[in-house]
Amino acid sequence: MAKRKVMLVEDEPSIHTAMKNVLERKGCEVFIAVNADQAWEIFQKETPAACSIDLHLGHSRLDGLGLLKQIKEANKDTLCLIFSVVVEDSEKKQAKDLGADYIFLKPPVNEEYQAIIEILAGTYKGEE
Repeated sequence: MAKRKVMLVEDEPSIHTAMKNVLERKGCEVFIAVNADQAWEIFQKETPAACSIDLHLGHSRLDGLGLLKQIKEANKDTLCLIFSVVVEDSEKKQAKDLGADYIFLKPPVNEEYQAIIEILAGTYKGEE
């Protein structure tokens, strides 16, 4: 059986490394992008089933919302989870309008972190 492909779009190494390790233990193939341009290249090549996107990415022509828009236009079935430090109400609305499936704030509480991992791994059974 093929591994579930997950892309983490995160410019903070401690966060993407921890998430990658847990997701790999759950049997996922994990791709890491530190900016939206790199993420778009990975997305086009690998077509991950799920993406975790930080909204505020540096060193890129696109921000997280721009990346979300491109991903959902390319494949509306890709699960997109926004995981960001600051998410203004206007950003939440725009992310939902663009097709974000979930929005979580950093740092997550333990239950939220577990939910994030399960959502990305495709094993989430909880309420939205």
